[in-house]
Amino acid sequence: MNMKFLQIQRYPLLSITKAYRTTSNEALQIISGCIPIDLKAQMLLELDSKLRGVNSCSVFPVLNFEFEEKLIPWEVTRIDWSFYKDVGRCFSVFTDGSKMNGKVGSAFVIYFGDD
Repeated sequence: MNMKFLQIQRYPLLSITKAYRTTSNEALQIISGCIPIDLKAQMLLELDSKLRGVNSCSVFPVLNFEFEEKLIPWEVTRIDWSFYKDVGRCFSVFTDGSKMNGKVGSAFVIYFGDD
């Protein structure tokens, strides 16, 4: 049933994001800012059952994706970029995306040093 919900949600997400049809459901949900519809349905079911006083037999707890938690700036993990400063001197990366016969493909090549 969850897969059916995700298939139904896919077409509106493709229209919203204007992404390629090969984009995964997870990426579409992240780009559009929409939560998975099966989780939203489960959340509404749990909320409705709690309001009615009915015990739900669901194993999963209610996850509220609408709640935004503020992070304290000094607790945010920082990435040490000093390790990556000289990468451009050693590697050259070339990418290509192409579409043939209605299908999308991609490729990349990495050159090391002056090769």
